[in-house]
Amino acid sequence: MTILVATAYMEEAGNFERLVAMHEGRLLATGTPAELMTRTGATSLESAYVRLLPQGPGAGHRDLEIVPQATDGAEIAIAAAA
Repeated sequence: MTILVATAYMEEAGNFERLVAMHEGRLLATGTPAELMTRTGATSLESAYVRLLPQGPGAGHRDLEIVPQATDGAEIAIAAAA
């Protein structure tokens, strides 16, 4: 049985067995999430998708890197407990 589901959420897409990556109605690639990441050398599905895009939209894209701020011994403003 085959079920077709469309989603823009890469985290959700990573739960599916096989993916079809498309852009503007054109097929970019198909495979399992792991295959797509391996084929593109990406560490996330979002990065894999950007790397699969034609040269224009994905050119010069860099993965977002969030660097933790130094606290310099400052008092904790908000703390969460598990």
